[in-house]
Amino acid sequence: MASYGNWSELLDEIRAWVLTFRTVEELEAQVNEAGLAVGTIRTVSEIAESEWSTERGVIREVDNRSGGTSRVPAPPCIFGQCELPDAGLPPFQGEHNSELLTELGLAAEEIARPQDARILVSRTPERSD
Repeated sequence: MASYGNWSELLDEIRAWVLTFRTVEELEAQVNEAGLAVGTIRTVSEIAESEWSTERGVIREVDNRSGGTSRVPAPPCIFGQCELPDAGLPPFQGEHNSELLTELGLAAEEIARPQDARILVSRTPERSD
């Protein structure tokens, strides 16, 4: 098993080396040249708004059934020149609770109890158009 006795000193050396670069891009270029994987950690919002995301169609606008649109992830894989269909309209929270629980054999009163107790929540917004 590796020893971590000098871990703090190693991190200090790495930090000092990183600070010799003027920009993150210069650092990334140097590390990439050495064959190491490196990249900026981005938030989901930053990725969704990036040039990379736009070029690859990572985010799609779909009808939100409330008079507007919502941005959702596109299918993750693209095969050749195939255009994958949209996944369809996203359901509202709890939209299919009763239907699914009925299919599982629950009676209406059994479904009503957790709904009345707000354990099962269903939120279907009103249309704005």
